[in-house]
Amino acid sequence: MSGANESFFAELKRRNVYRIAIAYVIASWLFLQVLELIVSLAGAPDWIGKLFLGLLFLGLPIALVLAWVYELTPEGIRREKDVDRTASITPQTGSRLDKTIIGIFIIAVAWIVADRTILTSDAPPVANETPVVTDEIIATEIIDKSIAVLPFMNMSEDAGAGHFSDGLADTVLHKLAQIESLRVVARNSSFQFRGQNVDVREVGEQLNVSNVLEGSVQAAGNKIRVTAQLIQAETGYHLWSGNFDRELNDVFAIQDEIAEEVVAALQVSLGDDDAARLARRDTENVDAFRAYSLALREIDEYSFESLPRAIEHLQKAISIDPGYAQAWASKALTYWHMMSIGIVTRDEFTGLARPMLDKALALDPELPLAMALTASLDHDERKFDTALPLIERAAILAPNDAIILSIYASILRAELQPFKALDLMQKALALDPLSVPTHQGTADLLAALDRYDEALELSRRIQVLNPAAPAGWWSASYMLAASGEWAQAVMAMLEAHRIDPHDPIAPVDLAWDFLALGLDDVAAAWMEKSREIDPQHPAALAALLMPAQGDAEFDQATVQIARKLMIDGVAISNGARGLAYSVLERDAFRTGYFDEYLAWIRHFNPEMFDPAIDNVDEYPVGAVHAGTAMLAAGLSEQGKKLIELGLDRQRARSNAFSVPPDYNDFETAAQVGDRDRALEVLAALRDSTSLYTQNQHQSNRHTPWVREYWEEPVYQEFEEALQRHAAAQRELLLELNGGAYPLPE
Repeated sequence: MSGANESFFAELKRRNVYRIAIAYVIASWLFLQVLELIVSLAGAPDWIGKLFLGLLFLGLPIALVLAWVYELTPEGIRREKDVDRTASITPQTGSRLDKTIIGIFIIAVAWIVADRTILTSDAPPVANETPVVTDEIIATEIIDKSIAVLPFMNMSEDAGAGHFSDGLADTVLHKLAQIESLRVVARNSSFQFRGQNVDVREVGEQLNVSNVLEGSVQAAGNKIRVTAQLIQAETGYHLWSGNFDRELNDVFAIQDEIAEEVVAALQVSLGDDDAARLARRDTENVDAFRAYSLALREIDEYSFESLPRAIEHLQKAISIDPGYAQAWASKALTYWHMMSIGIVTRDEFTGLARPMLDKALALDPELPLAMALTASLDHDERKFDTALPLIERAAILAPNDAIILSIYASILRAELQPFKALDLMQKALALDPLSVPTHQGTADLLAALDRYDEALELSRRIQVLNPAAPAGWWSASYMLAASGEWAQAVMAMLEAHRIDPHDPIAPVDLAWDFLALGLDDVAAAWMEKSREIDPQHPAALAALLMPAQGDAEFDQATVQIARKLMIDGVAISNGARGLAYSVLERDAFRTGYFDEYLAWIRHFNPEMFDPAIDNVDEYPVGAVHAGTAMLAAGLSEQGKKLIELGLDRQRARSNAFSVPPDYNDFETAAQVGDRDRALEVLAALRDSTSLYTQNQHQSNRHTPWVREYWEEPVYQEFEEALQRHAAAQRELLLELNGGAYPLPE
């Protein structure tokens, strides 16, 4: 029997069955790789690849049977039993097959190398390759070396000492987050479980991690007891636990030891840089650390009231330990948060944060948070040679920091790389799945890509994540307004105002909504409400100029308001300043006196008068407006340059974001006299139901360059379509609000 088997296998070898099998498998794999690329680029359905995989699988035994039964001869393919063994050319055929196999193998190796370098480079994917930000993306794959650090329980008699236990856990989290091979969930998400009695399995499922670190802190006088345990989320198995009874001043050594024990238990490999960062301490002063920990609690609350309190605590920490680099950077970050929700303006943030960040980097040149925020400031000031290397380095040093990834994404968005930015926000969401700001940032980016349904889904998530905050309702309102659901947008913003009646921004947003709906009296009431809440807030100041936007002729009182806003411009938002610019521009074209308008541009944007200016990335539409005024005032060379730069930037943005033309495209085309382009955009806008299109139309309808199109049939069709939509949305709003238009209380 053994001899028969040996004879059979020898015959398989002689007939080249083995060689056929090897060649078939390698060639099939290579075919499937190429097919996968073609299917991806073409946007074809996935079943095509699965179909060919099945056919190739079925084809293997057929190929082997044919290799056994038939032989290739000089006269062609013949049945093997009909071929004289002495005349057989199977040895020559085998030699050719060997060369073929080697050739196919070399091609396969080359494909693998190309796939890992060229085909997976950083080039932005085409629009149909971009991921959809849904549950599947947020619920990223759970990997073995992933961890959530929960806030440690406060077991001290002083219930107010919870901040100290939070700070201890935060420091451990911060240390672990700087290890590249370990995925660490961000504080914003893991600290959502503070004070909750939840099973680690539930934590693991919600945060998509395989391990959870929890602990407790008990302080009494100068003594401290810390317990910590590392638990495998799926099984509840304790991978490590430790108890530490020390002097209070030894709390920093405890943090180091816990981080080291976690790394050892998870068998995480550390590079030299990882080890150095793990051993580094932000401060050695317990009182400074206590003040810093108090600030973290206030930042977590993320409100108009809490963030200024966080600033006070951070200032105390810095006063105690002026060398506390992390506290300096966190203070700048807190001002960044305050800017995000409208407590300070962009200009104020820049003025306040810059010296803090300079100090932080002087103390620690490679502090990731300070590097990222500095990169953001540098990029805003068009210092691209420093901004981009800084943010790239920060992302390398802190690969698990969702805030840094978000800042990086905002820079890439400004660089017209939205798909790379979306990829970073996807990673940030995976690291921070319960974070409101991360959801908001992703939603805003999706909206910029004209993907409002996905953006609205994330806005709804924000409402669930933090039902007591208005952010989710703000976001939903913006997405609904942009997608044509004006009445629903109003109802969402009303809910935001109900949640936070002291915020002056929501009433202004409502005023804009009602102006778009043609309900001027209702809009006026909400403008007044904003001024009632805070008469000096930028939003309330901007509201002063809102009625003028739709007036054919506005009086000098309105012009005086605009001038006052410009005089007080340091303290107003860019939105208020934009409205003031608009009024002064129309007044200049009406009177023919451009000196004042251009003087304000020179004051706020002096670079526009620089003959060497080579980009207007931050304000392309404003550059076109300024250029047109310069042309009218006789500054033809600089005016033409600004117009060209502005139009180029608009076109580049539209191409990069793969979005259809918007009202800005029409207005600027009309302003520079490109009639064909203006009419083309108007035709595209006839189907637009965006509330913001309506707002822009109402604000610019009476400008001299738009008036030229009033008699055009396509312009009239565009107006009529918006009016019909506004009427339908007014009826729906009455239905949704119980038969009355909503007025402020």
